[in-house]
Amino acid sequence: MIDKKTFNYKRALEETNSFHQIFGFALPVPIEYSLVIYTLLIFLIETIIWWRLLHFIPVGWAFALATLGAYKLGQYLSDLKIDGKKAYRYVKDELIYYFKYGRKKDKWYLNKGIMYRRGKL
Repeated sequence: MIDKKTFNYKRALEETNSFHQIFGFALPVPIEYSLVIYTLLIFLIETIIWWRLLHFIPVGWAFALATLGAYKLGQYLSDLKIDGKKAYRYVKDELIYYFKYGRKKDKWYLNKGIMYRRGKL
């Protein structure tokens, strides 16, 4: 018989971070934290763009279009997986790799996890 009280760490780490209630009201579908963050960031960027470049559009329409676009793009980015990783994790890993090894590409090269000094040709 399987012990149901044992905590499964693997399943807990694979579980998406989401919240199920807002202000005490239960949501029909849990919302991921990444969706909220992406939506807010994209909303701010779109609001600045609408405000600066397209100032002839009324403010109400600009906010409505920015909200709709931010929500749809936020949904896409929160579900996006690159090489089996979430988008933010992939970008973070690529930035770490660049700052660790990519800036040194003229002097060093990485082969099978070992750094070699690049010789003069």
